[in-house]
Amino acid sequence: MAASRLILFPGSFPGVSSRLAGFGGKLCSSTRFCSGGCIKEIRDEGNKFRRCIQYSGEGARLAVINEGVLVKENFVSEREEEELVKEARSSFRRVKYEYDHWDGVIKGYRETEKSQWRSQSNQSVIKRLEKATLEASGGEVTAPAAMMNNSPPNSLLLSSVHVLDLAKDGYINPHIDNVKFCGTTIAGISLLSDSVMKLVHQERKDDWILMLLPQRSLYILRDLARYEYEHQILPDSLSYFNNEHIQRDNRISIIARTKPFKTT
Repeated sequence: MAASRLILFPGSFPGVSSRLAGFGGKLCSSTRFCSGGCIKEIRDEGNKFRRCIQYSGEGARLAVINEGVLVKENFVSEREEEELVKEARSSFRRVKYEYDHWDGVIKGYRETEKSQWRSQSNQSVIKRLEKATLEASGGEVTAPAAMMNNSPPNSLLLSSVHVLDLAKDGYINPHIDNVKFCGTTIAGISLLSDSVMKLVHQERKDDWILMLLPQRSLYILRDLARYEYEHQILPDSLSYFNNEHIQRDNRISIIARTKPFKTT
């Protein structure tokens, strides 16, 4: 087995799951899917959490145990989902799904960047998403760049969230988000449909992670998983977790990201 490296980026440290527990819901606890290679249970301050994650390879194991990947069920309620979908879809009026993305990554999609939300419910959810993103990145605790600049912790976040509407027959091909456009942590809310995210190491193809993303859940990618693993949303024909078909439908995701590091 090839040797693997654990990379800790500024502001990152273990213990994310205990902090995320304060955002409602629970880390993915589907005993129906979590078996075999899945990390079933972690204990933190007397609480039990489960993550819907399967993996193979030493690098993937390190990414999982250091909480570079997390799934949190029921991050939003059904009512909150309805409000988010309603406002998100209003941004796509008369916009058709595209099947020819500029870099070939996404098929069957509509997308936009959104910094303002009309609904108070949606504003509250976005604040919760941004806070979870900061917590996962360590931003609220260490915030090294922000402290040096006497800036508030939320200055570590991109000012807009990314809204991606994926058609039922749409999918996202393997890719690593460009380091020029976002930093160490990516967090997304999955709406309307369950889906499966697959991560494969960019060099060691037998080093992989599968993440079951239930409808209304939050997923987090950070550090090793974000920088060294290509991630994708599988099409319905390939959407399997623990040998069970996870039916895909129209899916909307709302994604928050930390800012990229400035280079001089």
